[in-house]
Amino acid sequence: MNKKPVYITEKSPLGYGVKSARETLERTARAFKLSGIINNHMVFVKWREIVGPRLYEACRAERLTGDTLTVRVTDSVWGQELRGLTGELLARIAEVTGSTDIKKLRFKTGPVDPPAARPGPLEPLPDMEEEQTELERQLAATPLGRHPELCRVLAGVWCNSRRLLARKKGETS
Repeated sequence: MNKKPVYITEKSPLGYGVKSARETLERTARAFKLSGIINNHMVFVKWREIVGPRLYEACRAERLTGDTLTVRVTDSVWGQELRGLTGELLARIAEVTGSTDIKKLRFKTGPVDPPAARPGPLEPLPDMEEEQTELERQLAATPLGRHPELCRVLAGVWCNSRRLLARKKGETS
């Protein structure tokens, strides 16, 4: 089975034929039929947006099994209150996640984990800026050099990953 080569001629902000990581991931998810699964699991990422800050303090989306989302609530009073809001919660989940696959909510009483603290922006390590500039220069000398924005992004990703690894190891430079 011979397939004809595909030539990409549309211009993106990164240059001809260069796709953003988001476009590539979305296309891959569609190709492997993962879009629905990803949309369903967005309920965990967007739970605070779905329920609002007041309810977020009292409940967390815990598990998705088939079409049933298990929600942990701090006590039975909240469980009863949320049971009465099931229709509204399901509509809000569909609105925010773009998925109508979640049809039922199940409520469990138990401790609710506190929200994870988000780390603030990391200060650049002194030599990382120099390293990024040097890496951009080296990438510009390759065929990728036709796409300066891509070179800048790749160098940034490389240096940020090194910076995070250095922070994890407790280094300061």
